[in-house]
Amino acid sequence: MFTKIIKFFRVIFSFNFFWVYNLLFFRLAPSIEHKKEISKLNFKTVIDVGANNGQFATLILKTHPNSKIICFEPQIGPFKNLKKIFKKNNIKLFRLACGSRNKTIMMNISNQNDSSSILDIGKNQIHFFPATYLKKKEIIKVAKLKEVINLKKQIKPILLKIDTQGYELEVLKGSELKNIKYILVECSFIKFYKNQPLFKEIDKFLKKKNFYIYKCYNQTMDNKNKVIQADYIYSNSLI
Repeated sequence: MFTKIIKFFRVIFSFNFFWVYNLLFFRLAPSIEHKKEISKLNFKTVIDVGANNGQFATLILKTHPNSKIICFEPQIGPFKNLKKIFKKNNIKLFRLACGSRNKTIMMNISNQNDSSSILDIGKNQIHFFPATYLKKKEIIKVAKLKEVINLKKQIKPILLKIDTQGYELEVLKGSELKNIKYILVECSFIKFYKNQPLFKEIDKFLKKKNFYIYKCYNQTMDNKNKVIQADYIYSNSLI
């Protein structure tokens, strides 16, 4: 709750009309927790996988106003919000989840929809974040990112942001990573969702693709001061 209050005042006192308007009318706050690190990166295209209501895209409009933004969000409610919020912005929207195989599947919709996942919500998720319990299920479509977007034709450098509640590795497997400079991915050290790949598995996969850790931040700790989740920025060593 304290973190949310701090974020609220940071948005209000940013004096950014777009941010304040969205906060008041859509209850949408930008992913301001990423601002410091994202502002340091040089990129021209952002692919936002797991865009939800547009928290990250809203931040990018401030930090990189001239960049191209492509959003993927499979949930009905958040996707409708994306269309309303960005109707005056040149942002490409896809009502799709990204993965390693094209399919139609049931998605687990959380009480807090930014915690929804293709994977089943686990005990640790409910323990640490009680309000994120399963609310309903929803049919969604999953597609390989590389078959939806031709990354060779996008303006480079490219940032791929993935926040898919345990499905990050599947997104990476379905992406053409050689054309991407940066990857921002949320990684966990304990399983919040059933069969969720943890940090070591994601890190191993990315190293094989010539991506290495550029920055680790936004760490979440348990009551024993042990890191259970964090955001990682990876950089492609070949670009």
